[in-house]
Amino acid sequence: MAVRARDLYPDGGPSDSSTGLWAGGSARVERAEQNRRFRRFLRRASLSSLVPGLGLILSGRRALGWLVLLSFVALVAAALWFVSGLSRPEMVGLAVDPTFLRAAATGLAVLAVLLLVSSAASQHLLQPPGIRRGQRLLGATVMVLVTSLVVAPVALASRYAIVQHSLVTTVFTAPDDESAQAADPATPGGADSAELPDPWAGVERVNVLLMGSDAGPDREGTRPDTNVVASVDPATGDAVLFSLPRNLEDVPFPSSSPLSDYYPFGWQGEPGDFGSQLLNAIYRYVPAAHPEEFSDVDDPGAEAMKLAAEGVTGLPIDYYVMVDLDGFQQVVDALGGIDLTIRQRIPLESSMLPSGYCSAPTGYLEPGRQRLNGYEALWYARVRCGGEGLTDDYDRMRRQRCVLGAMIERADPLTLLRRYESLASTAQRIVSTDIPSSMVPAFAELALRVQGSPIRSLPFTDKVIDPADPDYVGIRQQILAALQPPPEQPSGTSGDTASDGLPSSQPTPSASVTGPGDGPGTSGVPPEPDETSGVLELDEVC
Repeated sequence: MAVRARDLYPDGGPSDSSTGLWAGGSARVERAEQNRRFRRFLRRASLSSLVPGLGLILSGRRALGWLVLLSFVALVAAALWFVSGLSRPEMVGLAVDPTFLRAAATGLAVLAVLLLVSSAASQHLLQPPGIRRGQRLLGATVMVLVTSLVVAPVALASRYAIVQHSLVTTVFTAPDDESAQAADPATPGGADSAELPDPWAGVERVNVLLMGSDAGPDREGTRPDTNVVASVDPATGDAVLFSLPRNLEDVPFPSSSPLSDYYPFGWQGEPGDFGSQLLNAIYRYVPAAHPEEFSDVDDPGAEAMKLAAEGVTGLPIDYYVMVDLDGFQQVVDALGGIDLTIRQRIPLESSMLPSGYCSAPTGYLEPGRQRLNGYEALWYARVRCGGEGLTDDYDRMRRQRCVLGAMIERADPLTLLRRYESLASTAQRIVSTDIPSSMVPAFAELALRVQGSPIRSLPFTDKVIDPADPDYVGIRQQILAALQPPPEQPSGTSGDTASDGLPSSQPTPSASVTGPGDGPGTSGVPPEPDETSGVLELDEVC
């Protein structure tokens, strides 16, 4: 029986350059074996990149591998147990605690490095000898992709913790008033606040002055042209916005302030300086006239505006937040735009010239429901040119409240998470406030309550008051009435009801309203609301 060389050499036999028979067979077997080992390596290394320590176990280093794996499992279990035991206020509090954020950023960065080292070690230990250069490159590429599934989220969380720490420590720089907190246990952050499940327990309403600063190269100094007092019931999230016109005159100061002695008949401006008698001029003029009254505050102008808003409304103004309108459009862009119903054509980049005429617009926003980017939203909120309904401060006040409401509605958790770094970076440049860092957890929780409740609005336009000769007693009475919670509408009741409990004659935003003079594209746009009858929900106004 003849014996074949292939039977004597199962692996292909010795190389024979004259025939290449056995050498070729050996090369095919060796390549097949390399491919098999490489596929096995990819499976094991990929799994080891997802499970720290598994690569050590599979490569024979069992004791060390099990130690790494069990440590990782214990770390994940401890984190889940810790988070599951937190209430929502506690979670919000940690998210704005600088000490915790700094520790979290460091810990997550170290964890990301350890996961990367574990993945690299697994690839090195499990990689079989003799694989080809192309296989090594492919293996490294696969390992990078698989490892990123674990390392990237951890590294991103570390990055977000750093950004959040920077935001909290940059924007909320006001010192805590420890004496006031100790004297009033109901004050969030006070002596007994740790025992209170709700940081706002015992606080009836929180009043914050929201200011929009419109300083620029063509203006002397800062004058907050937008002034809105936001009054919030911490228990329910019920929020009422009171818009104060910038041209309000004879603004009084609260009797508890020394400024009431300086200006017993209200702020009447500097003699001979036209425009200095208006509300928005207080920011600049009052601190300059009486610097001794503002020696212990970071922003004397903002403090003067708080006192003025308190004198107008009769409400104690707890804090202020001022936003530079030049950076406003960056915030809207960071949110991905805001959704608004435009009632009439809005000209873009049309400003009032010294001659009294308006400059030519570069374009228009057409009527209808649409999403506006930052540039469009900025001009929607600030334009005072373009025809009836656009030429005075009062229509602009309404549009500004609509923008504010649209931003609150847009700021859902998913949007904030996706665009957080851009939002935080912008906020650090354009926002200033006297809210101390210890109060940030309470305000973050309060913001969640406000977002889940209807927002009401009461503007003090020239249809409601005479800004040149305002009745401040009447203004305060209207404010007290507006702060009363709206009556609950019985279930099953049909028809629209305004926030004051009276039947509303306004159509819903989805109604299609047309009439004489309606142009193309106005279908589905509701008419202007009647804001003279009292407080309205912001959805009715916008």
